[in-house]
Amino acid sequence: MKKYLDIKWLSLLLLNGLLMAFMCTKTHVATYDNEFNVLDKRLNNLQKQLQKPTDQLDLSPITANLKQLSGFIQQLQNRDDHQLGNIFTTEQVAIKKQLERITDLLRHLDEKKQPIKMLSIDQLPFDVLSIDSIQEISVASVAYDYKTQALEKGDSLAGWKVLDIDFAKQTIEFENSDKARVLVQLNRQEVNHA
Repeated sequence: MKKYLDIKWLSLLLLNGLLMAFMCTKTHVATYDNEFNVLDKRLNNLQKQLQKPTDQLDLSPITANLKQLSGFIQQLQNRDDHQLGNIFTTEQVAIKKQLERITDLLRHLDEKKQPIKMLSIDQLPFDVLSIDSIQEISVASVAYDYKTQALEKGDSLAGWKVLDIDFAKQTIEFENSDKARVLVQLNRQEVNHA
């Protein structure tokens, strides 16, 4: 009987082991099945997104710019050498004027090796009303002692000498006897009244 019980327990133990192995493999299969279902759903979503029509890019502005550029190039090709020479001459004159201004500025800075003391506009005993160009000469109109006076480059008034006047930039620069300077810049629309 003891042998019978041993075989019985042994067979129960073996059956229990088989049952546990079956349960473990079934759990892993269920886990893998869930993971495969999730992957299948994701693949289906990707496939649906790939099948949707894509929006077309609007290339019409780029095409219009290219057409405009090709038209400009065609116009340049059609111009004769004389017209191109005139364009280059005009640009060359403008560049030459700018270089002259830069050279004058550098020469002016080289002459003054000590720092320049700049004062505010309030230090002037007069008001600058306007800057005009008369026969290509820049002239400033100033109000001083209840009178309007015209000043050119090099003129002096009340101890202030006009160093520079520029009609195009609407600027005038004054210097007093202490070598202190005042730069007045007028806007084209504003007029400074006394």
